Amino acid sequence: MLKSSPTHSCLLLAAAVSEPTQLLKQRLLELLGPAIAHFTRNALLYELPLAFRGCIALGQGLLEDGIFVGQAIDEAAENYERADAACVWLLDDARDAVESISPESRTGYWFLHNVPLVERKRKKGEAAVRQTLVVNPCGPTPTREDHNKLSNRMCLAFDRGEHASREDVQRKRQLTLHFLEECSRASKDWYSERGFPNAQTC
Repeated sequence: MLKSSPTHSCLLLAAAVSEPTQLLKQRLLELLGPAIAHFTRNALLYELPLAFRGCIALGQGLLEDGIFVGQAIDEAAENYERADAACVWLLDDARDAVESISPESRTGYWFLHNVPLVERKRKKGEAAVRQTLVVNPCGPTPTREDHNKLSNRMCLAFDRGEHASREDVQRKRQLTLHFLEECSRASKDWYSERGFPNAQTC
């Protein structure tokens, strides 16, 4: 489940398999990774760029009269607005499925990240974080030019909103730019681990 800024539009992306074996769960998520990366990246290229945040849940569900219901939908609905940056992160079952894929076979659309959360730690008011896998909107093969363009469009998505000057919006903007730098690092690492340390990624 995804939510955009600055329009605050919500989008539910759902996929289902009839027999949820571990292999099918893995394949499903390996398809969702690049699909969501492509979608969130292209959403920034509109005349009014949209920055999406959200989460991915995995679980049992039913399709009734064209409407998905069930555990995964409930979990996504409870968590999709928790990230304090424009990123898409995995809830526990989805993360477990991706991590069960051998590192050699895993695509470069996932990496481990400390996702900043909207809620604050009670005692000190510090930002709470949740370490989990996130979707890399750059994918495994971006260039520095691609990264700069993505960052500029992301800034525009935040700066054009009617509440652009608000403290919480500025914080999300800054945390999102940090997230994109982490995407760049993850892309380099993905290539380096496969024997191409000097690949021209961002």
